[in-house]
Amino acid sequence: MRISRYLLAFGFMVFMCLPVSAQLKFGYVLQDGGVAVEPNTIYSLCPETATLVVHPDHLAETMEELGATAVSADEWLIDGVIYRVQRAEYVIATGSNGTDVVSETLPPISSHAVARSLAEPEPVCTTKISKHVCDTHDCSGCSAGSKQVGGKMSYCRRTGVANDSCTLTGASKTCTITRYENADCTGTELGTTTVKYNSCT
Repeated sequence: MRISRYLLAFGFMVFMCLPVSAQLKFGYVLQDGGVAVEPNTIYSLCPETATLVVHPDHLAETMEELGATAVSADEWLIDGVIYRVQRAEYVIATGSNGTDVVSETLPPISSHAVARSLAEPEPVCTTKISKHVCDTHDCSGCSAGSKQVGGKMSYCRRTGVANDSCTLTGASKTCTITRYENADCTGTELGTTTVKYNSCT
């Protein structure tokens, strides 16, 4: 019973400390095929599929940042590659992002009505989001009975400030956390979990 209480507390602690986990910040509405983005998504650039998803409020700044040249209304030339430009039409609403959805200029749509990826495996995309900054986490050492292994990693930390931004690179690192019976990380292992930190700049 004692171990069960430890595991529950450990699981809750890990859940509360999770960084931004979803890499793909857009999807396609099942009913009409329209592009839907998560709140705060500025753009997602996916080289594998030559796709660029852009929030319509950020077209000009995205073009400038990526050094893009418009080839046509729906195609941009970026680093010698022609990307198909898809303008977001909806914002994805979930049970936990209501505040961000309210501040959006796009109409909301339930996450249940959106397919997150049409490709297998899921494409690797560089995604810029607002209201976050790139921060680091040192996944090492022992603290209060929790031993972390994985080294230094980065993640997008939420600030809530509209002008802050963070760019997910599409890469990630895993932090392994093992909870021990004693505060100095000795004794019986009570459980192990892993947390994926999506790399950012």
